[in-house]
Amino acid sequence: MLEDKKFNGTLVWLIIIILAVILVYILYSAFWKTTEEVKEGLGFLFDHIKSGTHGC
Repeated sequence: MLEDKKFNGTLVWLIIIILAVILVYILYSAFWKTTEEVKEGLGFLFDHIKSGTHGC
């Protein structure tokens, strides 16, 4: 019974670790996607400013 309880504890930790890894991966992906979008947005903004200064 003691071994069974220990195994369940290990299984719970394993599940927690797996969920944590998935969560970190999702957050990292979301963050990376937003930074890419922000970079694109800034590039567009800079292009707009450049074309604006050239009187386009």
